[in-house]
This record gives sequence, C-alpha cells and structure tokens, in this order.
Amino acid sequence: GPMAQASPVALMLSPTRELAIQTAKNTSDLVQFAGSTMSVLSMYGGETLSTQVKPIERQNQDIICATPGRLLDAIDSGKVSLMFSGVIVLDEADQMLDLAVGLEGTVTQITDGRDLPRNDGRQTLLFSATMPDYQTKQFHAVLKKRPSRAKLRVGHYTEDEKGGSCRHITQTIVKVRDMDGRWERLGRDLMEIWGSTTQRREGKGIMFTNRIALAQPLESALRRCGITCGQLHGKQTQDIREDIVKRFRRGEYEMLIASNVASRGLDFPDIRIVVQFELPKTVEIYTHRIGRTGRNGQTGAALAYYWDAGDKRLAKPLADFLRLNEQAVPGWLDDIVDPRGPRRRSRSRSRGCDGRGRGR
Repeated sequence: GPMAQASPVALMLSPTRELAIQTAKNTSDLVQFAGSTMSVLSMYGGETLSTQVKPIERQNQDIICATPGRLLDAIDSGKVSLMFSGVIVLDEADQMLDLAVGLEGTVTQITDGRDLPRNDGRQTLLFSATMPDYQTKQFHAVLKKRPSRAKLRVGHYTEDEKGGSCRHITQTIVKVRDMDGRWERLGRDLMEIWGSTTQRREGKGIMFTNRIALAQPLESALRRCGITCGQLHGKQTQDIREDIVKRFRRGEYEMLIASNVASRGLDFPDIRIVVQFELPKTVEIYTHRIGRTGRNGQTGAALAYYWDAGDKRLAKPLADFLRLNEQAVPGWLDDIVDPRGPRRRSRSRSRGCDGRGRGR
C-alpha cells in the first residue's frame, strides 16, 4: 500500500541515469536467467519520486539500482530502508568518490549517514575501468578497516601497466591548429577511417564533445555527410534521453553525439568508432570514452583531435597510454612531451602515426 517501505538486500549505485537504467535491466535479465523471484527496481532523477516508488507499494524490492541523489530522496521520504542491505556496489567507483564530480558527499551520506549496516557487516564492491592511485585512500571510507581485496584482470591490465586493455582499438590522434581545423577535417577523417557511405560503414559510432553547445552544430555537420545521428546530453529531459538511447540501440542512428553522460559504462551494441571532437581533461576519461568500442572481442577505432593550446596537459599521459596499448605515437606528440629528446618509436598495430597518427 501507500505506506509500504522497500528493504533491499542489495544496492547498486551508478553515477548517471542511463547507467542506472542499464544496470537494472541487466540485473533483471540475470535474475530471470537464474530462475530467481527477486525483484529489481531502478531509481534515478528526471522523473517524479512518487512515480518511481509505485512498485514498492505492490511488493518489496530486493535489489535497487539507483543514482545516489534519487536513492537518498527515497530514503529520506521513508520509502526505502537500508537496514537489511548486505551488499552495496559502486559502479564507476572512481567517479562516484571523486570530489570534483560532486557525488562523493551523497554517497557518504548513504554509506555513513542513514541506516545502512556498518561496513564490517556488509560486502562493498567497487568497479571501474580506471582506479587512479590518488583515490585509493578515499575508498577506505566505504570499505572495511582491513578490507579483503580481490583484483580482476581484464585484457592486458596489470598493476604496472594500468589501462593497457585497449590494444585492440586502433587509436588515431589528429593535431589541429584551432577549432576550425577540427571542422575542416572531421568529414574526410570519418570517411577515411569509418567509411564514405552507409553501405561501407560498419556498425555505429559515438562522438564526444565537452561542450553541449557544440552538439547541434556537430549533428548538422554529420547529416551533411549523410550520417544519421542523435544527441545525448545532460540538458535534455529524461524522456528525451531515454528515447535517444532506445533509437540508437535499435539502429535508427549511425552516430550518437554525446557529452560525458555516455562515456562510462553504457554498453551499446556494435560500436565500431569513437570520435573525441574535444579531448577530455584526463587520460582516465579518454580511456572510458574509447572503451565504448572494441567490446566483446571486437576490434574498434578511435579518432581524437589534439589542440596544443588546450590539450597540452594531456600530452604526456596520452603518449604513455598510446605506447602502453602498442599504438604508434605521433612524432609531433613526442616533441611536445620532450622537445629536446630524440623521437622514440613504438611498436604499432595501428594505421601509423602522422598528424593523423602517421607523422605527416
């Protein structure tokens, strides 16, 4: 009834609405496959809380997949109690506990400030493709005082070679003089790397931009190239965002133009190319972005535009990342990293390394 309160045995927290929805669907599929009767509920912003708690009035919810803010709303409104939650999962844990992102305070309120069992009485699981060393101390806030640790190796990732799991993705870095240089190259770069016509292009693509204001001009430019596309960013209503995701999954769009809302965790089928019209601030975000392609054993391609005036802070970590993944490092990038040093050559399984990754 209307006074019902959910008491989940497991929580799965995600940084974005889309990831919470995807996690809930995947969890429901696994529960059904296992023949279990456990119920799964997704909770996220963009919809009214009263609408999302309706399933609680019909039955208890065993697993809740949520964004931190919406879960906190549900707890404080009396619709959810964490008293019996023995498992808590933080997906994209590095982002969830990153002070700069702004979710850390909300996560801490959930883990320490409500009725969740003490950390020595629950299992806490942290997942991410990237775990920066400087953040590991923060993890102790949500883990046991002396946590048991299990490390899952994926691809070529090792303690000494963090991030080396993208060797099957051909990475091309293009140096441009300014924003106009990006626009001038975009069409022909896509034609060369991905294909000149719909019939020649394999799979779908995602294009990332840091500024939402560029999404519409990019869509117009791609459509002039004959590429069907849609936009996904944080200024859209939740209904529009969910509709765009569904259309992209169904194949109605060849390319998705996205902000960082789509850089983590979202699993779209058959992504063959990732374009970074603007490079991110960190190589960790770069890693997550290109990780949208080359999934499930497939190969993929990644194209990024480097602008020296705005991206110089990324030069060394980007060069290191390319070497780690056995990609050719452009000579101009080596010169930026070490202007006085000899150009180092690295083994490559890519297309080569000029301004496009081939040294020209």
